Amino acid sequence: MKKIAILLSKNYKLLSVAAILDVFETVNKFHLASNKEAPFDIKILVSEDQLLKNEEAFGYKLNAISTDERMDLILMPAFTTDDMKQTLQENLVCIPHIIKQYDDGASLGTFCTG
Repeated sequence: MKKIAILLSKNYKLLSVAAILDVFETVNKFHLASNKEAPFDIKILVSEDQLLKNEEAFGYKLNAISTDERMDLILMPAFTTDDMKQTLQENLVCIPHIIKQYDDGASLGTFCTG
């Protein structure tokens, strides 16, 4: 089973997250309907301060980006912002953890819708 994580950055684009969750959840459902193991363990990663505000999103328990659990793939959705410089600044806290996951073997991906 592949560990897939979606990073809920600050100012993430909701449509991007919904679309990618739909893809992985649909694949899991097809496998389960065929009495096979779901191929994807879907996790949602957030910064520590976001974790203090919410425990779950989209029906998933939120996990701190600083987790020691190694992911196979981390996906980062598009931003919804008029001030990209400010949004990048607000999300800087995530970068060291993304780099650590990459160094530990995780693949990284970004996605955009619209």
